[in-house]
Amino acid sequence: MSDKIPNEQETTERVYGCAITAAVIDAIKDYKSRGWPNRGGFSVAVDLVDGEYYARCSFSNDEDMTIMYREDTETELVTSIYDLTNLSEISRLARLMENEEWVNVVPND
Repeated sequence: MSDKIPNEQETTERVYGCAITAAVIDAIKDYKSRGWPNRGGFSVAVDLVDGEYYARCSFSNDEDMTIMYREDTETELVTSIYDLTNLSEISRLARLMENEEWVNVVPND
């Protein structure tokens, strides 16, 4: 067990990462509930609106989103994301989106 106490930045990043991960998981569930197939790729977009994260995704090469995995390049990995059996990879992608500032911040009007 680690005696290290996370600093404020680490804690904040972890909370944001968890919120983005949850939004991506919800987007995957929504995608699957519509009966849309896994075409072997994974694209995702995340918006921050009034402090809440919203995501949408596609299991194809969707140029309107960030393409994380192109079709037929990481078939097994993409399948594990589609099946929601690889939460660590979904979380890693969420942190990557946060760190690379690929989250679209929607201004309050």
